[in-house]
Amino acid sequence: MKKIYFLFLLLSSVLTFGQTEIFNLSGGGAFPAGWVDTNNVTTNQIDRTSYYLIDAGAPSDVIESATYDLSSYSSAQLRFNIRSFGSGTHNSAYTEISYDNGATYTETDTSPVTTTTYTTHTINLASVSNQVKIRFSTQATTGRGIRFQNIILEATGTDPDLTITAPTDGAVFTAGTTSVDVNINVVNFMVDALPGAGGTGDGHIHWTINTNGGGAVAQPMKYDTNTESIAVVDGSSYVVEMTLVDNTHTPIVPAVTKSVSFSVAYPCDLQLGAITTTCDTETAGVDTYTTTIAFTGGGTSTYTINTGGTGIIGGDNPSSVASGNITITNANEGTDFSVNITGDASNSSCNINRNITSPVCVAASCSPVGSVIITEIMKNPNAVTDANGEYFEVYNTTAAPIDMQGWIISDADTESHTISSSVVVPAMGYAVFGINSNFGTNGGVTVNYQYSGFNLANGSDEVQLECPATTIIDAVAYTDATFPDTTGVAMELDPNAFNSTDNDNGANWGNSATDIGAGPDKGTPGAANNPVLSIANNVIEGFKIYPNPSEFGFINIVTNSNDIKNVTVYDLLGKQVITQTTSQQLNISTLHSGVYVVKVEQNNKVATKRLIVK
Repeated sequence: MKKIYFLFLLLSSVLTFGQTEIFNLSGGGAFPAGWVDTNNVTTNQIDRTSYYLIDAGAPSDVIESATYDLSSYSSAQLRFNIRSFGSGTHNSAYTEISYDNGATYTETDTSPVTTTTYTTHTINLASVSNQVKIRFSTQATTGRGIRFQNIILEATGTDPDLTITAPTDGAVFTAGTTSVDVNINVVNFMVDALPGAGGTGDGHIHWTINTNGGGAVAQPMKYDTNTESIAVVDGSSYVVEMTLVDNTHTPIVPAVTKSVSFSVAYPCDLQLGAITTTCDTETAGVDTYTTTIAFTGGGTSTYTINTGGTGIIGGDNPSSVASGNITITNANEGTDFSVNITGDASNSSCNINRNITSPVCVAASCSPVGSVIITEIMKNPNAVTDANGEYFEVYNTTAAPIDMQGWIISDADTESHTISSSVVVPAMGYAVFGINSNFGTNGGVTVNYQYSGFNLANGSDEVQLECPATTIIDAVAYTDATFPDTTGVAMELDPNAFNSTDNDNGANWGNSATDIGAGPDKGTPGAANNPVLSIANNVIEGFKIYPNPSEFGFINIVTNSNDIKNVTVYDLLGKQVITQTTSQQLNISTLHSGVYVVKVEQNNKVATKRLIVK
């Protein structure tokens, strides 16, 4: 790295970083190593003792520099003094610059026409590389020659810099953190020991730590760029500041000082547990409900509970009780709210938020099992996203209308939604439940009720209709192995199987054959089903699998068509274990002994068979 020292008053020496002289030819005399001159016009020699001469000609004389590596610099400038020589027309100097060791000269410059006195011409290089070569000549074929003096190339380096790469400024570490690592990166400045200790670098680092605003405390001078591990305690703040200095402990010019601030939070001992909401009454009007929030870790700070004015806060006080239940009573049905609990900032970092959703306080009217059944499921639409186009259809098997308000839509896991408004399914009629009721964005489906908190998985999942008394009115558990599975096509129940038992069997479900609106998705939401029972009726003609049982690591799958078959193999839990395209033979060497379901799709037809692997 180029270092330039200036002597100031009081003989103080300050290190600065900037320009580096790459070459300086005063004019005349032998060229530096690697330089080449070509005396094409032999009337005069190029070396004229006190200057270099390029005569006009076809071609003119040429001076070509050595190759220089400027890749460590940010910019470079070439300058030289020129004047005319001889008689005739005054001419211009022509400069070419190569960035690939002379293979190509991509930058050119033509100077102003020379005169009988020296003038300085300057060229700022368009870029820098590790293979810079410069060529001087003139494009003139007749007229005066050009004298060259003081040919100088200077490169400007990037100033030194120090970056604190970790931690990020303003970082807050969790309670219990005992040390924080401070990482740095230094460029264009070699950090090393002092020369008296054998160092050969540019200087070192002075640094301080300010804890809780108590003033900067100097740390041992830093002669490397290694990580510094700082001991910290909960509830404290820190500022680390670092400065680059030269070997006389003087800050370099321009100055480089960087700092980072961070803190360690107090602990949050309070932990919230289960949250339940219970209707105080269940009437046709607006009822009230009670929210209960379990907690542990109380009695460790003074806690403030804020509900935004909703309800009455009571129950156990976490400021004084180690564990218990916070209650919020007298909240109006239909009013959702948030609970915020904060600790005393002097000893706690607690700032806990929980969203409370109002229950539906309606006395649901339960109907017999099988009175309402699930008859159509769109689990994977293609016209729109799943988040916009999923829906399912129900059918009233009785001769009287049924209101499903207060019923629960759920799966067998944790997803559920309570129907909060009246949804009357007419006698022997349909209702459609969808994740999005907007006809313009849900694929053109008329939805009678929009639910939330419940999704239809594209693989295996369940749709359950539950009365609040935990009675399952109907449920369908579908899998890819035994139910239809075609993107953009709803699965529909065979009208001959409209009961809560037969709709459990995937063989009674088929792909819809009817477009939804203008398509491309297919389904009959809210209307009579028209399924293609491909799974139940084995419509792929000539479909066979052999050997079955198989112990040979393969099976043959044959049909009356030679077209490619898409084959999927599932285990008895519905997990996909093989998916492959084949014309006939399928490799099953990865399967363990057991029973599997083989699903074959060919020419928009689907069939399944059971496979036994020995």
